[in-house]
Amino acid sequence: MNKKNGVKHLGKATNQRNALVKSQVKDLLSRGHIKTTKARARAVSQKVDILLAFVEDKKEKEVREYLIDEKLSAKVMALPTSGRKYGFTSVTSIKSRSGDRAELVLVELLAK
Repeated sequence: MNKKNGVKHLGKATNQRNALVKSQVKDLLSRGHIKTTKARARAVSQKVDILLAFVEDKKEKEVREYLIDEKLSAKVMALPTSGRKYGFTSVTSIKSRSGDRAELVLVELLAK
């Protein structure tokens, strides 16, 4: 019997999916917003919540290991988390893509 394990595959292999999510997380943290599909936005939002929970708990080592970039790590560690453990992103529906009608969303970082 096939049980669901909660991992959205996004139509990619594991290493490709992890690389995609990691690059979009870095873009979101550096720019403050990204435009992507709804499924990818959910994966990115979950990962950002985990990273900013590490910031809230002052776990600098985990943040540096994930982001690797020292400037971005310092920027993320300086973000105000205001005592929250989750809910650091806002996902707003924009439109559907003309080629395949995929729903595009704008993911914004609330802790700036």
